[in-house]
Amino acid sequence: MTAIATIDSVQTLGDMIRKHSAALLQGAAQGITLDHLWSAARVALMRDPKMRNATAASVLGALRKAARLGLDPSGDSGEAYLVAYKNHGLQECQLVLGYRGCITLARRGGNVGAIEAENVFEGERFSFSRTESGARLRHYPGEHRDDPAKITHSYAVAQIRGFPVGQVDVMTRAEIDKIRNASRASKPWSEHFSEMARKTPTRRLCKYLPITVEAQRAITDDDKIDSGLDPSKWIDGATGGSSNQADDERAVCSERIEMAETMGQLEQLAEQAKKLGCDDEWKEKAATLSGQGAA
Repeated sequence: MTAIATIDSVQTLGDMIRKHSAALLQGAAQGITLDHLWSAARVALMRDPKMRNATAASVLGALRKAARLGLDPSGDSGEAYLVAYKNHGLQECQLVLGYRGCITLARRGGNVGAIEAENVFEGERFSFSRTESGARLRHYPGEHRDDPAKITHSYAVAQIRGFPVGQVDVMTRAEIDKIRNASRASKPWSEHFSEMARKTPTRRLCKYLPITVEAQRAITDDDKIDSGLDPSKWIDGATGGSSNQADDERAVCSERIEMAETMGQLEQLAEQAKKLGCDDEWKEKAATLSGQGAA
């Protein structure tokens, strides 16, 4: 049995990023550099020990996705996070959006103007209702807003260009906690609860906004992370939110095999395809490529 390459140290991570720089930057958004990705990945590795056991292919895939979306995956900016999780016995890495990342993606297409997200804390004056003329929201923030345990609601407000009435989504603390408890992204929720709470209504609101196909796919994938769905049923927007389980399963295998092939880890493909539960077609492809790598 061939061991699947993982990220076991900062040096290994750096060597891997430099070696596969062309693949990482292929299709990258303007302004994204290799140094930017390296810095973000190093921060994630130092913060979360589980990242050291994540498969190299999944880490590169998450970084490449961040590069293509033009988002900072370090977590420091609130745009996105690199999160490790178990997938069929493999430790893998996935890109998780932050609320600022949702806002960035929503505005990128040019159809959405101002968009904001905010938390409501205990003791603050807040009201929300829907009328025939549109949603009515009133919020008067207080001075003491640093205790996440006192958040009662989170909301997002967006203005679509050319429309006089803004779009609003409000979620209660119970709704937010339900999503947090189901989410596979436990680390961002535990360390950045206020930001993740703001993301939750922002992401839901984005589903009804005129955003780009790329942004919609990223939002859909992120929604699946917080829904607690088995990661083997979806991957990196490859299916565009397909509800067909077979298509989603094929997509996860396709993405991982493609990334491992790009990395030149052909001898590991058969083992990775087996662990991910790929169907016979992808197992056969992986076995063929593995044979080429061993030759």
